[in-house]
Amino acid sequence: MPVYRRGRCWWADVRINGARIRRSLDTAFRREAVVRERELIANLEKTGDAGPSLPLRGLADDYLKWSAVQHPRWVLAQKCMLNRALIFFGKLGVLNADQLTPYHIDQLKIHLKENGNSTTTINKYCQVLRAFYYRIIAWGRFTGPNPLAKVQMYREDRDLRPLSEADFEKILAAAREISDKPASPVQRIFYDLVVLCANTGLRRAEALGLKWGNVDGANIMVRGKGNKTRIIPLNAEALAVISKQAPTPDYVFDIPNRAQCRALTRTYAAMSKKIGRPFRLHLLRHRFATSLLERGADLKTVAELLGHSASMTTILYLHSTPDKKRRAVDLLDIGHVPGHRAVGSDTANQSK
Repeated sequence: MPVYRRGRCWWADVRINGARIRRSLDTAFRREAVVRERELIANLEKTGDAGPSLPLRGLADDYLKWSAVQHPRWVLAQKCMLNRALIFFGKLGVLNADQLTPYHIDQLKIHLKENGNSTTTINKYCQVLRAFYYRIIAWGRFTGPNPLAKVQMYREDRDLRPLSEADFEKILAAAREISDKPASPVQRIFYDLVVLCANTGLRRAEALGLKWGNVDGANIMVRGKGNKTRIIPLNAEALAVISKQAPTPDYVFDIPNRAQCRALTRTYAAMSKKIGRPFRLHLLRHRFATSLLERGADLKTVAELLGHSASMTTILYLHSTPDKKRRAVDLLDIGHVPGHRAVGSDTANQSK
């Protein structure tokens, strides 16, 4: 590969004995960079020194140790995705961090798609790998550009239908049916989980990771994304759900696999089949925000309850309903009403 520019400096990207080497040529002039690249190649071929090895597996282990401290609730999901990705890359002969290219990422996306993974899941794989590379770059362990910096994500197909009261009643009935005949510990407490999320706006990981030490009377303290802490008051229904849980030394919901990324996969599938639309607990978080704003709560308060640092993020959770859209359009439907003129008629008459 010819020399390339990164910022003000030119870099070399060469392969010596099968190893890919990226090094700064310490010059802002292309002609000088070309000369230095030739000298670099000659020295490397003479000495056989291809620089330090950057094994993906070792770097991934270091990243997961760091993530276990920074993001303890998501580290198992990250570990699962990184392991599967590295196994696939190994089959392609990619073992070092400097060998990975956008081509290999696209091959991973195709492989995941062929194995039945959703576009949302595939995007999460890319996000984890991109975060991994940005972290090792920040550590100075990797000096090349992030191979996932310009990788395009899939456009996710989202269900844009707002959750009506009738839909919510179906969800409650389906969740009750699952919890009455549970096939796993998480299904045993699933109805309570649905009620709690619907009345507090908690994320899945926040609800499953809720500890007794964070319950203070009629309030709970939640540590969410970015290790941000917020206080959420409990209404009567949420308080009843927490009060009925069996006392344990640590977590409110006593289940063994709370941190596994696939802990609710089968339950989600069963719920989706019962209610006739895709279901995730995050759908209840949307309903929580929309219901509060419809009942007069201000945007800032709702943003704080959801743990959003910016109110604009909260707006993304809001959904219009068919009735709202109909009423909005009907505001302009005055052309056939006796005693009214169509919109723009006054302007047209004045122009004549």
